[in-house]
Amino acid sequence: GMGTSVIAPAERSAACDPVATSTRSSGATIASALNTSDGDAIRGALADVVWHCEAPLLRTAPIPMFLLSRLVRDSGTKTVLSGEGADELFAGYTIFKEDQIRRFAARQAASPVRPALLNRIHHYVGDARVRATPFWQDFFRRNVADAAHPFYSHLIRWQNNAWTLRLLTPDVQRAADLPTTMERLESSMPTGWQSWDSLLRAQVIEIHSFLSSYLLSSQGDRVAMAHGVEVRYPFLDPEVIDFAMTLPRRHKLLGLRDKIILRRLAQRLLPPTVAGRKKKPFRAPIAPVLFGKEAGSAFDALLAAGDDGLVDHTVARKLIAKVRLHDGRAAGEREEMGLIGVLSLRMLAHQYGAAFPARAEDARRRLQQSQVHVLEDRISG
Repeated sequence: GMGTSVIAPAERSAACDPVATSTRSSGATIASALNTSDGDAIRGALADVVWHCEAPLLRTAPIPMFLLSRLVRDSGTKTVLSGEGADELFAGYTIFKEDQIRRFAARQAASPVRPALLNRIHHYVGDARVRATPFWQDFFRRNVADAAHPFYSHLIRWQNNAWTLRLLTPDVQRAADLPTTMERLESSMPTGWQSWDSLLRAQVIEIHSFLSSYLLSSQGDRVAMAHGVEVRYPFLDPEVIDFAMTLPRRHKLLGLRDKIILRRLAQRLLPPTVAGRKKKPFRAPIAPVLFGKEAGSAFDALLAAGDDGLVDHTVARKLIAKVRLHDGRAAGEREEMGLIGVLSLRMLAHQYGAAFPARAEDARRRLQQSQVHVLEDRISG
């Protein structure tokens, strides 16, 4: 991404030991480097990624990062710099634009023109005709007048993603329902945050709900340290955070222009094609490679295993059958999140249940075989 791209020339000019800088690669790029197909790479690494994340996944994006960290380790590099935090601190995500447009539209709810601005910010979804349909605009019109809601910026996405809870047992659904989750999140937010500027509130919500709990964990440190690679995040330096959080919004988001101040810096350091590049989400395929024909029966035994009290197997089997009928090509985003969620949850229960003794023994054996380095601090007399 552009955040890491900005870091690279700055690191090269700094007087410090060299470390690697790498933008996030797509699943296809990493799979190509490993001489394997997308599907083979994702299916082959999924179990190890779940093991190291110690949490169910709702996307497969941690897998390319896991594979990339292995390539980094094999190259002899121990430390890398990454640009996490740039989009959160300088308003690079489309969700910040969504929030501003929805608030703008809420002031004249009957206007057909104001919601049409949403067509311009999701350039990576379908084409302009798809984004101009009534279905598309109706999705973003939901609860548009509820601008006083503390989580207004994220509410429609969370409500949409909460659909995946139907794949879980009733007891788990009650423990993880959206109102309960929002109540927990609200209790962890900074004092007085609801009185802040709407953009700043949306940024803080994104940081608390996604960056710290997922992006830096399952898609960052855990998959990197699985191969002994340390990731450092320059944008998350306390001084950078303090600077960004006190920066006037016009230097972050102006109309539909994002990361204003960061792009100005990028114009000095990077080619125009990089400095002006639009944000695209980092994704890897899910349904076609895990539940399509190419996956065969790779996960059938795991999905058919005994009841674990977590997954509603009747609902899950219906969804899996529907997706397999179309070779995984007809699944929407929330259906794909539900599929990988069910599969990784079953995998997690197996790894830390029946398979745990063997896993622990293998870890003990490898630890005994590893070379131990002892550092001694010698002070001459």
